[in-house]
Amino acid sequence: MNARRILSALTGLALVGGLAACGSSTDSQPGSAHTSGTADSRAAAPTPRPAPLEISFTAPSFDTGTASDVRFATDISCGADRLNAFDIALPASARTSATTSASTSASASASASAVPLVIYLHGGGFINGDKSTFWTNGFDDPAATGSAPARLLSAGTAVASMNYRLLGAEDDEGVIKPMTDVARCLQYIRYHADSFGIDPNRIALLGNSAGAGTALWLGFHDDLADPDSTDPVARMSTRPQAVAVNQTQATYDIVRWGDDVFADYADQLKPGLMRLIEAVPDGRRMLAFYGIKQFGDVTRPDIVTYRHNVDMLGLMDASDVPFWAANTRTPEALPLGADVMFHHPWHARALSERAEQVGLDATVTWGVGRTPPISAVDYVLRALNR
Repeated sequence: MNARRILSALTGLALVGGLAACGSSTDSQPGSAHTSGTADSRAAAPTPRPAPLEISFTAPSFDTGTASDVRFATDISCGADRLNAFDIALPASARTSATTSASTSASASASASAVPLVIYLHGGGFINGDKSTFWTNGFDDPAATGSAPARLLSAGTAVASMNYRLLGAEDDEGVIKPMTDVARCLQYIRYHADSFGIDPNRIALLGNSAGAGTALWLGFHDDLADPDSTDPVARMSTRPQAVAVNQTQATYDIVRWGDDVFADYADQLKPGLMRLIEAVPDGRRMLAFYGIKQFGDVTRPDIVTYRHNVDMLGLMDASDVPFWAANTRTPEALPLGADVMFHHPWHARALSERAEQVGLDATVTWGVGRTPPISAVDYVLRALNR
């Protein structure tokens, strides 16, 4: 992996602990991070297994395809804020240890096992959006029709949709806040894998727009797990096994967009992309990405460090997780508005070029009307069932 980029300027934004209650067992927990020992180091203590969660399951009201006896739970808290929460739908084959308030049918308990999980991250520019849209609107997949949750559940895969804290006009934390919210929630799910009947070593991410960028960030960033933490949740890995995204951004180091995403427009964007961003409607909302008040602050040393930490292109290397990306809904046009700027096909092109450069497995499609060679759902299912 590239050198870890969480430096002292971002220490205050690190994942917080102390959210999970533990059981008495000290068996090692799957999905936890491990570090190689040295003559001068001691192995991290085994991560204790948690007590089963109390979960209220209901029958889902959305399309579950050919899957029967699906169990659905909403608003499961994974953090201190009300937006640190997720919904989860479990196929009948998922063997859960949770204490439930709804009876489990005989078919749901027969031949049960630990199943893979796909987590959806909603879009909305980090300023709006909600996890609930996934269950009705699904995932915009140019290579498939039908409901993504239904297709995944029909394949015996658990499905979750996650919320995260949003950025306000006066926000001073930037995109690290929602992205580390997602990381923490992923760790929480891994720690409580037995309660959900999921395999903590088979988790993939789907993401749209801001959720897409977050999914890529987790796929390319060094693992945020802290194996020495006294908080057992914080010991869990933040790395997915695969990522599939649409309408994504290539990097949240916006300064790079001029050279690495929109270089072909250099002559038409004079005196530069950053000046254009200042001028376009909604352009100033990008200040919230770094928690700053004026565009000149992007060159401050602490903000340069921040930009590097959220630079998916810079973080990517050959050891990262495979990914699928499609930016096929926005025309290849001058990025004179925020929507075109954020969802331009050339974000996907930049990701593809970088993946080829570093030797990372990637399936990337860009351009209006183009169809990926495989659907996002089939891509993650293939990755999780190898």
